[in-house]
Order: sequence, then C-alpha cells, then structure tokens
Amino acid sequence: KDEFGVVKLRKVRTGINKTGQRYSGSHIFSNLLRCGNCGGPLRFKKQVSSSKKVHLYWFCANNDRLGSCNYRNLQKQDELLEWVKKEIIEYRNKDIQEHYLGYILETKFDKSDAKQRIELITKQIEEIKQKQDVNFDLHVKKIIDIDEYATRAEKLNNELAELKDELNKLTHIDREIENLKRKHNEFINELNNIDLDNLDNPTLRKIISSIIC
Repeated sequence: KDEFGVVKLRKVRTGINKTGQRYSGSHIFSNLLRCGNCGGPLRFKKQVSSSKKVHLYWFCANNDRLGSCNYRNLQKQDELLEWVKKEIIEYRNKDIQEHYLGYILETKFDKSDAKQRIELITKQIEEIKQKQDVNFDLHVKKIIDIDEYATRAEKLNNELAELKDELNKLTHIDREIENLKRKHNEFINELNNIDLDNLDNPTLRKIISSIIC
C-alpha cells in the first residue's frame, strides 16, 4: 500500500512485525531492508579495514545464514542513506508532489462511470444476499452439511464485505478524495520538518508507514 511514493521502495521496504513484538531500532535501517531476490531481511555488518577505516554493510540474511538465497545483495549503508535523502529532497518539490497526488487521484478515484458502477455493485450485492438465503435453505433442508454451509457462508460474506466497501467508497467518493488530500498534506508537512542530517530508525519507519498506508 504506496499512496505518496516518496521513497519508491526499490531498496527500502517495511518489515511487518505480525507478532506484536517491538521493532529493533539498534541501527538506522533495522527491519527496513529486504532482499530484492528472496524478500528476506537484510542484516547489518560492521567491518574495520587494515587502515582502520570503518565500513557498514547490509546483506541478505538468508544468503549469509542459510544459503537459501543465491544473492548476497550487499548494500553500503552510506550509499543507502544518501539515496533516501535524495528521494526525500526530490519529493519536497511541489511540482513532483502535485504530479504524484494527481496520479493517485486519477487512478484511485475515477468518477467518470461512478453512477454505472454503483448500479452494478448494488445489483451484485442483492445477488449475493439471495445466494446467502439459498445457502441457508439448503442447510435447513439438510441438503448440505454444516461444514459445506459454513464454507459457502464465509465465501459469500467475504464477497459481500468487499462489495459493500467498494459501494461505500463510490457513494462517498468526494469525501474519500478530501481525506486523501488531507493525509497527503499531513505527510508533506512531516516530510518538510525532517532533519536530514539526523535521520534515525523511528523517523524512517514513520516515513515508510505513511507511504504504504
């Protein structure tokens, strides 16, 4: 989910922590980088050369630990950081902001055939409700067992929920557009207040979360 496209996520993507555990923020890109080949996380490594120069790298953990990925996908941290800064600076340009916002509004909110789509979805909703009635009758008459009834009911409920969600968006399309514009303005304000010389892990996560939500 990319609404505003500041960081195009060629290298940087969010890691969704479905366990509810707290993210590790020990390094600036912790839990933010994924291998472009296998989708696994990139791990951090610090190396000190013979000349005492410190090098910071990120590379595919699956390649390093398990050998299950064929690509090391080595990324230098300083180059990644400069790339992120460049993307943020680029999106601070008002012409680019307007371009992306216009593109999003055009692709997500096509009002040209809204009336016809509302009529079609309304008809589809009624058809699903009829199927739900039929499914219930089949179960009551013991033509299908409880497991088959439950499977059918779940499928129909999911389809109905999706259609109702789409119908709600179409019915309130102007409100949806205004909400998106408001979110975009809030995102821009946050972006303009970021100190590029003091980027940290929470700030990057906040930026990316705003992009994909």
